[in-house]
Amino acid sequence: MKRGGSENQLSLLTLLEEAAGGIETQFATGAEDAPPVAEPAVSISIPAARREFAERAPLVLMDASDSRGMSPAILAQVVPARLALYAEKPGAEEATDIEAMLYISSASFTAPLSHSFANIFFYLCARLLPQGREVLEDAPTELGLSERHELTTLKSWIYRQQVKHLKEARRRVSPSTSSRRSTKRNEGAGLAAG
Repeated sequence: MKRGGSENQLSLLTLLEEAAGGIETQFATGAEDAPPVAEPAVSISIPAARREFAERAPLVLMDASDSRGMSPAILAQVVPARLALYAEKPGAEEATDIEAMLYISSASFTAPLSHSFANIFFYLCARLLPQGREVLEDAPTELGLSERHELTTLKSWIYRQQVKHLKEARRRVSPSTSSRRSTKRNEGAGLAAG
């Protein structure tokens, strides 16, 4: 596997999907191409704010512009996985296992994974991908204490990045009250444009 920006470069996730037999590996480039979002099998009520977060939070990748190897079949599972997580753990402030797997896959483009993160990645792939256990016979069936800690830390960090992004997006959409106050002050002094 080549590293360092080659157009022919494949992520670990892409290779595993192809080996698993037939999951489409083209990324949906626009909303019209995106697969429909399935509702989770969980029928527990999820607060509106958590549901909105699940539906609007961005997918955090090592390089946000790099979507190689992100198959629509897996991407379609992100929102349902978030909803299932929030139904199971209403106050959860962490990303899902699928999001962690996708982040680690994207990180594999920039540098080789450490032994610990490779184990985490293969563990997640074996659990989450169709036929993952068959393809990854030697993948760990459980994580060690330090690997569980690293996975938990990564999922918390991904969640914080999502919250940060949504707050920044909200600020861009609606100007802050302090900037409105300063504009009103400037209007009174004849300094406002217009």
